[in-house]
Amino acid sequence: MASGAKLLANGLSRHRGFAHLSAGVSGMLAEGELEQLAVRDPAGFVHERRRLLGDFMRGTDGSTELLADMQRTIDQTIALSGSPMRSLSHLADLIDERLLIIARLSRALAAEINHQEKEE
Repeated sequence: MASGAKLLANGLSRHRGFAHLSAGVSGMLAEGELEQLAVRDPAGFVHERRRLLGDFMRGTDGSTELLADMQRTIDQTIALSGSPMRSLSHLADLIDERLLIIARLSRALAAEINHQEKEE
């Protein structure tokens, strides 16, 4: 198995939120099964994780491509971070960056709405 896939499996096997999400999405995995799969069969874990994420993304309201792009970024960050703690730090930075973009866009939208209301 490639070391990147092993890092991905080991890092995400510890992410309990993902395990709970996957159990709810698939309806077939009991709590902790995905974590056990990561330990027992890292390649199988990566395959199952991709399947679960794909199922979840296809169930959204047309955001599949955006979500898939975000997931690729997350996966790359985890694979390149080298450890779960560095992954967490890098993912927190990504989230912070996205939140700053959302805040900036929200302010711009609010200003545009305010401007349109004044014109009416």
